[in-house]
Amino acid sequence: MARVSVAMATYNGQKFISEQIESILCQLGDDDELIISDDGSTDATPEIVRSYAAKDGRIKLIRGPRGGVVKNFENAIMHCSGEYIFLSDQDDKWYDGKIEKMLGYLSEYSLVCHNADIYDQQSGKITGTTQQQFGARQGVFSNIIKNCFIGCCMAFKRELIKYVIPFPPEREIHVHDWWIGLIASKYASVKFISDKLMLYRIHGNNTLGMNKTSAAFKIKKRLNMIKALIKYKPHIKES
Repeated sequence: MARVSVAMATYNGQKFISEQIESILCQLGDDDELIISDDGSTDATPEIVRSYAAKDGRIKLIRGPRGGVVKNFENAIMHCSGEYIFLSDQDDKWYDGKIEKMLGYLSEYSLVCHNADIYDQQSGKITGTTQQQFGARQGVFSNIIKNCFIGCCMAFKRELIKYVIPFPPEREIHVHDWWIGLIASKYASVKFISDKLMLYRIHGNNTLGMNKTSAAFKIKKRLNMIKALIKYKPHIKES
Protein backbone atom coordinates (compact mmCIF):
# COMPACT_ATOMS: atom_id res chain seq x y z
CA MET A 1 0.00 0.00 0.00
CA ALA A 2 1.26 3.48 -0.85
CA ARG A 3 2.04 5.80 2.04
CA VAL A 4 0.89 8.91 0.13
CA SER A 5 -1.81 9.11 -2.52
CA VAL A 6 -2.45 12.33 -4.43
CA ALA A 7 -6.00 12.55 -5.83
CA MET A 8 -6.22 14.89 -8.82
CA ALA A 9 -9.39 15.64 -10.78
CA THR A 10 -8.87 16.91 -14.33
CA TYR A 11 -10.93 18.40 -17.12
CA ASN A 12 -9.43 20.32 -20.03
CA GLY A 13 -6.35 21.27 -18.05
CA GLN A 14 -3.66 21.02 -20.71
CA LYS A 15 -2.24 24.49 -20.13
CA PHE A 16 -0.91 23.98 -16.62
CA ILE A 17 -1.08 20.27 -15.83
CA SER A 18 2.53 19.44 -16.76
CA GLU A 19 3.90 21.97 -14.27
CA GLN A 20 1.57 20.64 -11.58
CA ILE A 21 2.43 16.98 -12.19
CA GLU A 22 6.16 17.73 -12.06
CA SER A 23 5.82 19.70 -8.83
CA ILE A 24 4.12 16.68 -7.24
CA LEU A 25 6.24 13.83 -8.60
CA CYS A 26 9.49 15.24 -7.23
CA GLN A 27 8.04 14.96 -3.70
CA LEU A 28 6.58 11.44 -3.91
CA GLY A 29 8.34 8.35 -2.62
CA ASP A 30 8.94 5.30 -4.80
CA ASP A 31 5.82 3.54 -3.48
CA ASP A 32 3.53 6.59 -3.48
CA GLU A 33 0.98 7.32 -6.20
CA LEU A 34 -0.65 10.09 -8.19
CA ILE A 35 -4.23 9.16 -9.11
CA ILE A 36 -5.63 11.31 -11.93
CA SER A 37 -9.34 11.04 -12.72
CA ASP A 38 -10.08 12.69 -16.05
CA ASP A 39 -13.70 13.65 -16.58
CA GLY A 40 -13.85 13.46 -20.36
CA SER A 41 -11.38 16.17 -21.38
CA THR A 42 -11.65 17.28 -24.99
CA ASP A 43 -8.19 18.85 -25.09
CA ALA A 44 -4.77 17.21 -24.77
CA THR A 45 -4.99 16.60 -21.01
CA PRO A 46 -5.32 12.77 -21.24
CA GLU A 47 -2.45 12.52 -23.72
CA ILE A 48 -0.21 14.65 -21.50
CA VAL A 49 -1.01 12.48 -18.49
CA ARG A 50 -0.42 9.27 -20.46
CA SER A 51 2.98 10.54 -21.57
CA TYR A 52 4.00 11.05 -17.95
CA ALA A 53 2.46 7.72 -16.87
CA ALA A 54 4.46 5.88 -19.55
CA LYS A 55 7.65 7.10 -17.89
CA ASP A 56 6.54 6.96 -14.24
CA GLY A 57 4.55 4.05 -12.83
CA ARG A 58 3.43 6.09 -9.84
CA ILE A 59 0.89 7.86 -12.08
CA LYS A 60 -2.45 6.16 -12.68
CA LEU A 61 -4.92 7.69 -15.13
CA ILE A 62 -8.52 6.60 -14.58
CA ARG A 63 -11.76 7.35 -16.39
CA GLY A 64 -13.90 9.95 -14.63
CA PRO A 65 -17.65 9.54 -14.05
CA ARG A 66 -18.54 12.58 -16.20
CA GLY A 67 -20.70 13.84 -13.38
CA GLY A 68 -18.97 17.11 -12.49
CA VAL A 69 -16.06 18.05 -10.26
CA VAL A 70 -17.51 16.67 -7.00
CA LYS A 71 -18.04 13.18 -8.42
CA ASN A 72 -14.71 13.34 -10.23
CA PHE A 73 -12.87 13.95 -6.96
CA GLU A 74 -14.89 11.19 -5.31
CA ASN A 75 -13.75 8.85 -8.08
CA ALA A 76 -10.10 9.81 -7.61
CA ILE A 77 -10.27 9.39 -3.82
CA MET A 78 -11.94 5.98 -4.13
CA HIS A 79 -9.00 4.76 -6.24
CA CYS A 80 -6.40 5.90 -3.71
CA SER A 81 -4.62 3.21 -1.70
CA GLY A 82 -2.42 5.44 0.45
CA GLU A 83 -2.40 5.98 4.18
CA TYR A 84 -2.53 9.74 3.57
CA ILE A 85 -4.64 11.39 0.86
CA PHE A 86 -3.65 14.74 -0.67
CA LEU A 87 -6.12 16.58 -2.92
CA SER A 88 -4.82 18.34 -6.00
CA ASP A 89 -6.23 20.62 -8.67
CA GLN A 90 -4.83 20.48 -12.19
CA ASP A 91 -3.57 24.03 -12.49
CA ASP A 92 -1.63 24.89 -9.33
CA LYS A 93 2.00 24.32 -8.38
CA TRP A 94 3.19 22.65 -5.19
CA TYR A 95 6.17 24.13 -3.40
CA ASP A 96 9.07 21.89 -2.46
CA GLY A 97 8.57 20.27 0.94
CA LYS A 98 4.77 20.42 0.95
CA ILE A 99 4.26 16.68 1.48
CA GLU A 100 6.93 16.42 4.17
CA LYS A 101 5.51 19.40 6.08
CA MET A 102 1.93 18.10 5.91
CA LEU A 103 2.89 14.59 7.00
CA GLY A 104 4.41 16.05 10.14
CA TYR A 105 1.01 17.43 11.16
CA LEU A 106 -0.95 14.41 9.93
CA SER A 107 0.76 12.29 12.57
CA GLU A 108 -1.38 14.20 15.08
CA TYR A 109 -4.48 15.40 13.16
CA SER A 110 -6.96 13.68 10.83
CA LEU A 111 -7.10 16.57 8.36
CA VAL A 112 -4.66 19.41 7.74
CA CYS A 113 -5.26 22.50 5.59
CA HIS A 114 -2.31 24.73 4.70
CA ASN A 115 -2.02 28.28 3.44
CA ALA A 116 -1.14 29.11 -0.19
CA ASP A 117 -0.02 32.03 -2.31
CA ILE A 118 -2.74 33.28 -4.66
CA TYR A 119 -1.22 33.88 -8.08
CA ASP A 120 -3.08 35.93 -10.67
CA GLN A 121 -2.11 34.50 -14.05
CA GLN A 122 -3.16 37.61 -15.97
CA SER A 123 -1.07 40.07 -13.97
CA GLY A 124 1.70 37.61 -13.15
CA LYS A 125 1.61 38.68 -9.50
CA ILE A 126 0.91 37.10 -6.13
CA THR A 127 -2.11 38.97 -4.79
CA GLY A 128 -2.42 37.50 -1.31
CA THR A 129 -2.94 34.16 0.39
CA THR A 130 -5.82 31.73 0.66
CA GLN A 131 -6.08 32.22 4.40
CA GLN A 132 -6.26 35.99 3.94
CA GLN A 133 -9.07 35.41 1.43
CA PHE A 134 -11.01 32.62 3.12
CA GLY A 135 -9.79 32.53 6.71
CA ALA A 136 -8.66 29.60 8.84
CA ARG A 137 -11.38 29.06 11.41
CA GLN A 138 -12.07 25.86 13.29
CA GLY A 139 -15.49 24.31 13.86
CA VAL A 140 -18.60 23.25 11.98
CA PHE A 141 -20.68 26.37 12.61
CA SER A 142 -17.91 28.81 11.66
CA ASN A 143 -17.32 26.98 8.39
CA ILE A 144 -20.99 26.87 7.50
CA ILE A 145 -21.03 30.66 7.85
CA LYS A 146 -17.88 30.98 5.71
CA ASN A 147 -16.04 27.99 4.29
CA CYS A 148 -12.32 28.00 5.05
CA PHE A 149 -11.58 24.57 3.58
CA ILE A 150 -9.72 24.78 0.27
CA GLY A 151 -9.47 21.31 -1.26
CA CYS A 152 -6.14 21.78 -3.02
CA CYS A 153 -4.63 22.81 0.33
CA MET A 154 -5.97 19.76 2.18
CA ALA A 155 -4.62 16.35 3.13
CA PHE A 156 -6.21 13.77 5.39
CA LYS A 157 -5.77 10.32 6.85
CA ARG A 158 -7.25 7.37 5.03
CA GLU A 159 -9.55 6.66 7.99
CA LEU A 160 -11.54 9.78 7.07
CA ILE A 161 -12.69 8.28 3.76
CA LYS A 162 -15.25 6.07 5.50
CA TYR A 163 -16.88 9.19 6.91
CA VAL A 164 -17.02 11.34 3.76
CA ILE A 165 -17.53 8.87 0.88
CA PRO A 166 -19.90 8.63 -0.91
CA PHE A 167 -20.41 12.36 -1.30
CA PRO A 168 -24.00 13.61 -1.23
CA PRO A 169 -25.26 14.97 -4.58
CA GLU A 170 -23.50 18.11 -5.80
CA ARG A 171 -26.77 20.07 -5.60
CA GLU A 172 -26.69 19.52 -1.82
CA ILE A 173 -23.04 20.13 -0.94
CA HIS A 174 -21.93 22.21 -3.97
CA VAL A 175 -18.21 21.52 -3.43
CA HIS A 176 -16.35 18.47 -2.13
CA ASP A 177 -13.83 20.26 0.08
CA TRP A 178 -16.51 22.02 2.13
CA TRP A 179 -18.16 18.66 2.83
CA ILE A 180 -14.90 16.91 3.73
CA GLY A 181 -13.86 19.74 6.03
CA LEU A 182 -17.20 19.89 7.85
CA ILE A 183 -17.36 16.13 8.40
CA ALA A 184 -13.77 16.10 9.62
CA SER A 185 -14.58 18.96 11.99
CA LYS A 186 -17.50 17.01 13.45
CA TYR A 187 -16.10 13.48 13.64
CA ALA A 188 -12.30 13.85 13.63
CA SER A 189 -9.56 16.44 14.24
CA VAL A 190 -8.63 19.39 12.03
CA LYS A 191 -5.59 21.65 11.91
CA PHE A 192 -5.06 24.82 9.86
CA ILE A 193 -1.42 25.79 9.37
CA SER A 194 -0.12 29.15 8.17
CA ASP A 195 2.69 27.72 6.02
CA LYS A 196 2.32 28.68 2.35
CA LEU A 197 2.96 25.38 0.58
CA MET A 198 1.53 25.95 -2.89
CA LEU A 199 0.85 28.43 -5.68
CA TYR A 200 -2.94 28.72 -6.05
CA ARG A 201 -3.40 29.86 -9.62
CA ILE A 202 -6.29 32.09 -10.68
CA HIS A 203 -6.96 32.29 -14.42
CA GLY A 204 -9.78 32.64 -16.90
CA ASN A 205 -11.05 29.07 -16.62
CA ASN A 206 -10.94 28.63 -12.86
CA THR A 207 -12.32 31.16 -10.45
CA LEU A 208 -13.24 28.52 -7.85
CA GLY A 209 -14.10 30.15 -4.56
CA MET A 210 -12.83 33.52 -5.72
CA ASN A 211 -15.90 34.43 -7.77
CA LYS A 212 -18.67 36.59 -6.38
CA THR A 213 -22.19 35.15 -6.10
CA SER A 214 -25.47 36.69 -5.02
CA ALA A 215 -26.49 36.79 -1.38
CA ALA A 216 -29.51 34.64 -2.18
CA PHE A 217 -27.35 31.92 -3.70
CA LYS A 218 -24.94 32.00 -0.75
CA ILE A 219 -27.86 31.52 1.64
CA LYS A 220 -29.23 28.69 -0.49
CA LYS A 221 -25.84 26.92 -0.48
CA ARG A 222 -25.64 27.07 3.28
CA LEU A 223 -29.18 25.85 3.78
CA ASN A 224 -28.52 22.95 1.41
CA MET A 225 -25.36 22.04 3.30
CA ILE A 226 -27.17 22.15 6.64
CA LYS A 227 -29.83 19.81 5.24
CA ALA A 228 -27.13 17.43 3.98
CA LEU A 229 -25.45 17.40 7.39
CA ILE A 230 -28.77 16.73 9.14
CA LYS A 231 -29.48 13.79 6.83
CA TYR A 232 -25.94 12.42 7.13
CA LYS A 233 -25.25 9.17 8.93
CA PRO A 234 -21.62 8.01 9.14
CA HIS A 235 -20.84 5.12 6.78
CA ILE A 236 -19.02 3.16 9.47
CA LYS A 237 -19.29 -0.52 10.31
CA GLU A 238 -19.13 -1.43 13.96
CA SER A 239 -16.00 -3.40 14.79
